[in-house]
Formats: sequence, structure tokens, C-alpha cells
Amino acid sequence: MFSLFGFAGQHLYNALDARHNTSSQSPFQGTNTTTSNNNHNTSILHPPTDQPPLWKRILSSPWSPIKVLSDSDYETLLKQKLLRLEAEIARIDEEIARCDEEIAKEKAAEDARKSGGNQS
Repeated sequence: MFSLFGFAGQHLYNALDARHNTSSQSPFQGTNTTTSNNNHNTSILHPPTDQPPLWKRILSSPWSPIKVLSDSDYETLLKQKLLRLEAEIARIDEEIARCDEEIAKEKAAEDARKSGGNQS
């Protein structure tokens, strides 16, 4: 089982590495010199790219089971959950009040029966 996971992981890594290497081809490939670009030391082998990091691309994929949320999206999500929770609490409170009324009616009927049974 672990060998299958290792095999799949290695091939995924190789595919992503090959994709990265083809997207960042430079004429100086193979040299390991550094250049100064806006006071940042970057390797010619790994130039800065305009693409977001791999984890952001994976999370923004429509097939990803997880989603990156902005602060406003998270706030909206929490407000919706709070609203659903408050509605559920209100429904339960109404059910409790209905049960209390039924209990009070049953108790009143029982008291009326007891007091009516004692008088005859």
C-alpha cells in the first residue's frame, strides 16, 4: 500500500517539476549564478514568476475539496451559520413553549378531574 502511495507521489512530483522546468526555461540553464534584481538575490535557475505558488493554484482549482476564503467571505459564512443557529434556537424555543402549554393543559384537566371526582 505504501509503495503505491510512494509511486503516485513520486510521479506527481516529477510531473510538477517537469512543468516548472518547462515554464521557467532560461538561456543560462545549467549555471548557478545569481543576479541582483531590485536588491533581491535570485537564482537564474529559479527566476521569480508571476504565477501564484503551487498550493494557491491547487486550492483555487474547481476540483479542490477545500477553498481559500478571504476575510469577507469567512465573515459572510460565519454570519450565515449564526443566522441558521438563531433560527434553530427560535424553533426549539417555540417547541418548548408548545410543550409547556400542553403540560399546563393536562395538569389543569387532571386537577379538574380530581376536584370533580372528590365532590361527587
